[in-house]
Amino acid sequence: MKIFKLLLYLIVRNIRWQIIKLAAKNNEIIKIIKGNKMILSTSRKGADLKEHSIFKQLALDGERESEATKILEKIIKPGQVIFELGANIGYYVLIETNLIGPQGKIYAIEPEPANFALLKRNVEINKLNNVQLFNIAISDQAGNFPFYVTENSNLHSMIEPKDGEYKKVMIKTETVDEFLKGKGEINFIRMDIEGYEYNALRGMRETLEKNPNISLFIELHCNLIGPDKSKAILKDLRAYGFEILYLVAHDNFQRRIMGETTVEQMSINDFCNDPRLLNKQNAFEIFFSKQNAQ
Repeated sequence: MKIFKLLLYLIVRNIRWQIIKLAAKNNEIIKIIKGNKMILSTSRKGADLKEHSIFKQLALDGERESEATKILEKIIKPGQVIFELGANIGYYVLIETNLIGPQGKIYAIEPEPANFALLKRNVEINKLNNVQLFNIAISDQAGNFPFYVTENSNLHSMIEPKDGEYKKVMIKTETVDEFLKGKGEINFIRMDIEGYEYNALRGMRETLEKNPNISLFIELHCNLIGPDKSKAILKDLRAYGFEILYLVAHDNFQRRIMGETTVEQMSINDFCNDPRLLNKQNAFEIFFSKQNAQ
């Protein structure tokens, strides 16, 4: 019954998507996302019937990563300063700017040029004065390093893909610690950088130590980095005083239709012993907070 429900749902979605594409002007539409306008492409890779791109999902649903979005909306407070690593085309940026208000600030990093251009347009169309954009990548050292641009706008990475078509470009990198020098207290970091989490965290040690009330939202790509590096990340965060606040698994529309999306609370220690870390198909959206946060 669940499979039939999913198939029916996908058929209806694809019919709706074809109608949206036919109505699009210059292969773009404007969707209202949480009260803000968002420009979406109807032609970029992943925007066809078989693929599941951010463009298609937002055009059809008006949101993505539904459970993680709900948690983020509970955590972010007015006036906070947010650091976005892997802002993509700005879905979370548009949500966060509403939550922090005019007294807050967002520093948004997006290395891929096409994504950055659309991110910039989405910030400009909403006249967001509390968002600063940077077309760089974050690593554990500053310099110029290879960045791999794939056909799917969600999957660009500092890690060379094992298959599929991609092109290599050189891009400027900075560490979080160097980038944030002189920028004051940081309250929240969201990181979705396709398997480069370990390197990014090695370059933000000072930031994690010096911000007692900082919270993190990390998409942990166990499917890309494997269980050993995933555990190393978790243990490093525990050493900085973090614990898991919420762990979200299978947060996509197919899994939600099948009733497989979960929101859990567990310790880092328990998650390090969780057999799901060994499954190379899994990625998790994890919210961390410091145990001694005021």
